[in-house]
Amino acid sequence: MNTNPDNFLSAALGNRLRVWQLLLLCVIALAVVVWMVPAKLGLTLYGFGKMAGGVYVGYWFDRLLFPYARPHTLEGIAQGAACKRRAIIVCACVVAAVLIP
Repeated sequence: MNTNPDNFLSAALGNRLRVWQLLLLCVIALAVVVWMVPAKLGLTLYGFGKMAGGVYVGYWFDRLLFPYARPHTLEGIAQGAACKRRAIIVCACVVAAVLIP
């Protein structure tokens, strides 16, 4: 196993920037909203914050409810089922968070 910190940093950064095109599109869209209607910036950031909070809570709900069925520890069909289960729980939490006024 290679534990070189430089390789770890570049791998971690590369993994997070895998869909950099979507991140760039999001930043451009946010810039256009700020340029056209600056008053909407606070509302947009509030919505992003609620969505991110829903993702965080959903992930931890899954970890608390299924401590021995984490997707990275399983194989085959069980791994696929655990990934789908986690996705459904996270999506449900995001929808619940976004619906909060």
